[in-house]
Amino acid sequence: MAMKPRQDNFDDTPAPAPESVNVNNNPENLERIVRAGVENVKKGAKGDQNRTLNVTCYWIGRVLGEAALQDHVEKALCDAGVEIGINQQEAARTARSGLRGGAGAGAPGNEETLPQFLCEIDAPGNSEEDESLAIDDFVGKLPPMPLEVFPEKAREAIAAIAASKDVPQDMVGAFFLSLCAACIGRARTARYSKTWQEPGNLYFLVAAATGTGKSHTMKFIFSELARMEAIVKMQYREDRRKYEEDMVVFRKRSSGKEGSKGKKSDAPTCSANTGKKDEMPKRPPNIQYVLTDTTMEAAMDLLFDNPRGLCWLIDEFHNFIPGLDRYSAKGTSEGKRRLLSTWDGATICVNRKAKDGVSNELYIENATFSICGCVQPHLLPEIFTYDDLHQGLPERFLFVNCQPQPPAPDPRPEIPEWVEKYLTRITRVMMGFAMEEDQDGRLRGLAIDLDDAARKEWNAFSNTIKNKTYGLTIHGFAMKMRGITLRLALLLHCLRHADDGDVTDGEITFGDMTNAVALADYFFAQAQKMNTYIPDKKGNSRSATNDTHASRIAELLLKHVHEIGQLEGKIENKVLQGWFKKARLKINQNQLREAFTTLNIEAGREKSRRYRLITTDVLDICSKMSSQIKGVFEEDDFDAVEVDER
Repeated sequence: MAMKPRQDNFDDTPAPAPESVNVNNNPENLERIVRAGVENVKKGAKGDQNRTLNVTCYWIGRVLGEAALQDHVEKALCDAGVEIGINQQEAARTARSGLRGGAGAGAPGNEETLPQFLCEIDAPGNSEEDESLAIDDFVGKLPPMPLEVFPEKAREAIAAIAASKDVPQDMVGAFFLSLCAACIGRARTARYSKTWQEPGNLYFLVAAATGTGKSHTMKFIFSELARMEAIVKMQYREDRRKYEEDMVVFRKRSSGKEGSKGKKSDAPTCSANTGKKDEMPKRPPNIQYVLTDTTMEAAMDLLFDNPRGLCWLIDEFHNFIPGLDRYSAKGTSEGKRRLLSTWDGATICVNRKAKDGVSNELYIENATFSICGCVQPHLLPEIFTYDDLHQGLPERFLFVNCQPQPPAPDPRPEIPEWVEKYLTRITRVMMGFAMEEDQDGRLRGLAIDLDDAARKEWNAFSNTIKNKTYGLTIHGFAMKMRGITLRLALLLHCLRHADDGDVTDGEITFGDMTNAVALADYFFAQAQKMNTYIPDKKGNSRSATNDTHASRIAELLLKHVHEIGQLEGKIENKVLQGWFKKARLKINQNQLREAFTTLNIEAGREKSRRYRLITTDVLDICSKMSSQIKGVFEEDDFDAVEVDER
């Protein structure tokens, strides 16, 4: 199985924009791109004019960003649409929709293939020596999921599903990992030491715009698990019916004994399900695998019968957490508290007052949830709060921010039959990983040890994280990633055995751990992006600001600083150390101040020497440099830029 080499640090410095087109949005290049778009619209085939206009505008929006929303850009493309026979109002609506959609989607990444009409643009001044980098070159791009960590069959299945569903492979990969986590649950644990074991459950949250195929893709990935649950539910209903019949018989017998005072009872005979003659029938366990519409109180009852754990499948995560508390007392947050506990498989003891006044106790050892949820990115500020961040709830989630992609032409390929059979086999084999009883008769997950090479690899990875300095808002994500990496290694280990049809457990290998570290790098980059959506103390989200350009500048600074509380001092120090070497950012003093406002830097400091240094001297240095910003935590040695400390 192919392995991705371990990265020595979490480096989320985005890759440069594609070289096929200059995206600096200077007037010359903007006009070249618009002219190319107009010519492409005019080439639209009869019957396909509207789609050609929409796709062209979408890609121009992706490349130009906010500059694509200028009136003359929309008018030029609209006129081209009218020229090929589209109604004036329809052309205007299509052009506006495409440009806005593309601008909101962000600049294309290196892994994306630009359409032919953009690749053919002859844009001068695109050489490395002449090109200065705009702010968009550094933000909005995320690394692709390292699919090479999966077995070959799994990679092929992910690619086939993505092509048929017209969704990003990252989305399919996230749902596939979530399926593995749901199947394993507490049945297996990764044992680092006698006192530290990590179970297989994980919390996934896939963020993508409406209409991008999240729901039906998730449903397809989990289809076999749903079929298995339907079968056990049919059996449970039959067992429940017999149990209720036996309870009627048992009550009649009990009441007959009490009233007979030694006389022979005429109560009917109990069935075999009642066990011994005078014993109460045993309630059949309510076996279940997934939860969709359940209160937290009902979920606790189900966890009692399902020691392996349960998986929440949530189509709209925006309403999920409030829905958990819909029957709770006002002002309480039972749902969030339970999600914090079930991440680590905590023991939960639920005491409820019964009708007769006697307390009923529900004792659940290792209560475990997995989560697979979908959400629109703009709703994230309404899900997690500033307090949630410091209580550790967002840090428990693995985020996947799916970038928009152009629609694939119809007809799309069907999902091959072997893919469905593969998912069926993987699901059944993993669900067949049984738990074991300890000497007290309690069910426990089988502990999987790390081999020596895997342990050494994880130690190096963990020490790299612990030796870095993170800001308060990202520190929790980094520390939590250590345990998550053990869980990912466990899932990849189980997937490897399931892929081979082998239920032998063995040890977690060096290859499993190396692949897990590659996934951890990916998810940490995603977490840093999603962290910008979480509101601050005042309830403001850095990614929800109305000033998009100021927000992007702020996001850029945060990516390389990671310290909101001491941001000014950090920037000052990095300027003195040459942080902006070869960096010419196309921003002015007012835009930089707006970025500071977005980051809640006090306006009252504008007369201080430090504030002047940031807003004036930094801009002077930036105007003299070019090429890419060096990350704050990169270890490359470079000469410091001299700054006048007047």
